[in-house]
Amino acid sequence: AFGGKAGEVGSSFKIMSLAAKIWGLLALRLANQDVLPLDPRIQGSALQEYADAIQQQHDGLNLSILTDAVTKYQKAATQLMFNCNNEQYSSRDCNEKLGLVERRFLNQEGLPQRKWFRHILQAPGLFLGYSAKAFPGIQQALDSKNMTQALEQIQIAAMQIHSAADFLCMVGGQNNATRT
Repeated sequence: AFGGKAGEVGSSFKIMSLAAKIWGLLALRLANQDVLPLDPRIQGSALQEYADAIQQQHDGLNLSILTDAVTKYQKAATQLMFNCNNEQYSSRDCNEKLGLVERRFLNQEGLPQRKWFRHILQAPGLFLGYSAKAFPGIQQALDSKNMTQALEQIQIAAMQIHSAADFLCMVGGQNNATRT
């Protein structure tokens, strides 16, 4: 499995050794942080890029509920990071939000024709092997030219993103979102 002659180190071993070093450094970094080094603002930017890409590919499509949800998520992420960086929230509250927000992007119904994929932001495309698609439910419906399903998937994605934004704003059982 590790190849090479006796006493030689094969390339597979070098790769596994490097991976172990990376995971070890990551574990040390995470163990020494009061607040997880995760930034939901980056995900908010990615969501905006995903929505923009869909809009460019399908010019007449009304994505207003999706873009509104993305904007809400971006504002919630910005507010959370401000509060965490300025110690207005406890590290426990920050870590809970940063570590668990991803669960809000899971749809219990799963994707159309693939109920086992539940993540609304990324999943393998139907015909892409393991290559990921952004907003897979929406993309799949649009690729199939099924506008009814596309509109349903836009609503589902918007609902899940709203849920994630609300989760980021909830601290101690209260919604701490800034009203705009």
